[in-house]
Amino acid sequence: MEPVKKEVTVFLEVPENFGVPHWADKHLGGDIELYAQLATRDGRRFGNGLVVEVHDEDELLDPQYVVLTDFGNEIKLSAKQLEDSFYPPIYRMKKHLAEYRRGAMEAYLLVERSVAF
Repeated sequence: MEPVKKEVTVFLEVPENFGVPHWADKHLGGDIELYAQLATRDGRRFGNGLVVEVHDEDELLDPQYVVLTDFGNEIKLSAKQLEDSFYPPIYRMKKHLAEYRRGAMEAYLLVERSVAF
């Protein structure tokens, strides 16, 4: 007997009129912008992320996004790489919370790197 293959959808769309969580200030509906909260497609590559910088000054080049992962790494990705690595964002984190998260992660990494082994 062959196993039954079922298609499972991991990404759920949330209607805009559903409201936003306490940590968010906007429903994005898949649009990528500063402070977009990102859910990873493959946790083996890197964890969930937060868009902390958007570089789209040059109209001839694709936008570049700097993403802070849950582990504290900052990675620079093109729009295509971002799309391949994360599900479309649903919410934008409030600015003060995003800045606090980035600052706290930087402070933690400074302490972590200064510990002698």
